[in-house]
Amino acid sequence: MAVPKRKTSRKRTHDRRAHLRLKKINLTKCANCKTDIMPHRACFACGFYKGKQIITVLTRQEKHQLKKDKKKGKKSIAKPSKDSKKELSIEELSKKE
Repeated sequence: MAVPKRKTSRKRTHDRRAHLRLKKINLTKCANCKTDIMPHRACFACGFYKGKQIITVLTRQEKHQLKKDKKKGKKSIAKPSKDSKKELSIEELSKKE
């Protein structure tokens, strides 16, 4: 089994790993709102790409309001299923058991 004869120095280790560093990300400016964006991506702030509105971007408050509306809507829309049992009187309950 191969065993190293000497300890690898810090310089040699750092030299070997020199190319593993992170590379700088190229950012461009959004033509609409001037925020920094990655190239060939829709702007996360305004939703524009190449001068056209591609996606609608909601603010946090709008998202929160939509979630509230959905929750309220589901409770009011919820209908009892056909299989649901009817309310039984005390006499009927005692007969069942």
